[in-house]
Amino acid sequence: MIIYMIQIIFPQLNNHFYEDKNPDYAKPIKFYIDEALKLLQKPIPIETRFSLKINNEEKDITYDLSSLLINTSSRITILLDASIKITIIFETKEEQITLDYNTFDNLFLLEMQLKTTYNLSPYSLNFFHKQNKLPKEKTLIDLSILNDSVINCEIIGTYLIKYEVETSIEINIYSTMDQVYQQVQQFFNLQQEFQLYFQETLLKKKTLDRELFFYETQIKPYCEIKLKITSKVAMYIYIETIKKFDCYLVSQDLKFKDLKNYLIGQCQIDEHCSYQFIVENQILFDDQFISHLSKQQLSKVFTLKAVDESIKFYICEKELECFKIIVEMNQNNQIQDLENIKQLMGQQCQFYFKNQLLNKQDTFQQINLNNKDIICYEVQSAYN
Repeated sequence: MIIYMIQIIFPQLNNHFYEDKNPDYAKPIKFYIDEALKLLQKPIPIETRFSLKINNEEKDITYDLSSLLINTSSRITILLDASIKITIIFETKEEQITLDYNTFDNLFLLEMQLKTTYNLSPYSLNFFHKQNKLPKEKTLIDLSILNDSVINCEIIGTYLIKYEVETSIEINIYSTMDQVYQQVQQFFNLQQEFQLYFQETLLKKKTLDRELFFYETQIKPYCEIKLKITSKVAMYIYIETIKKFDCYLVSQDLKFKDLKNYLIGQCQIDEHCSYQFIVENQILFDDQFISHLSKQQLSKVFTLKAVDESIKFYICEKELECFKIIVEMNQNNQIQDLENIKQLMGQQCQFYFKNQLLNKQDTFQQINLNNKDIICYEVQSAYN
């Protein structure tokens, strides 16, 4: 009987190689597998299962060498399987999955499995264990990942940023939009103010009550994102009286009173009220320039709110000044609003202050009305 040497390779063990030039063909192949594993520096789990392939054909591992018809051209490959449970947590922590995974498989295979199962084929995945990034060419056993371990998953998309030339950049889709802006700024080493646009729509950083994440834009990988340099800054403004929140591109040369007047006209809010801007509980003065704001302040939400300028005064019928009614109204209300109080409801009146007939379109502020002043009224007859 001709004796052929045997060569066994373990591709999952960094292509661990075993050779016997004078094997006993009466012995099962499992004997030589065990001999090969004795040469490893680190033992494999005792529950490991073995799969034998000879020239890419699966064979019974209990057969002896003669039954397997092994010769010098035989390529003997041993595949190992020892499943452990791992939990994959996607970065938002809103979704996690637990699965059985072969500890001898590398993370490239795990990436392929997750991309197929969760329709993530356009993306690449990064894996982390205890905040350490895991090399995808390594197996779980090489990385000392044990049963019931937690692996965090980061989803990365490649996007085309158009700035002078088109450049590809990798973005973690679970990044906040503020982080994306910072990443782009560092990537292009930008000192100027800029905004990002997708299909002419400004990519905002936040809503009124929370930051926005990149994945919420629903921009698919390899789409183009435009970068526009601007002298303007993005300000996130909440107009309290109409409960409107939006991002506005504002010239840094403006004063807050100019911005206030613009918003009053643009958003059709009550022009008779007084308003003030507040950021982080700090009142901003009308004559303050936007350019004086710090970058930290510009990243916050600015609230435009009506100033409560109420006054308490009296009204009385012109001929009966001794019977006074106390009224509390905002200084920015108009004189005609007095006809809506309970005592005058449904009546047409003329109003007098310091014996002067008042224009009902004027506000209380315009007539310099103060606390405890008296406005007289005269009910007009129906035939007048």
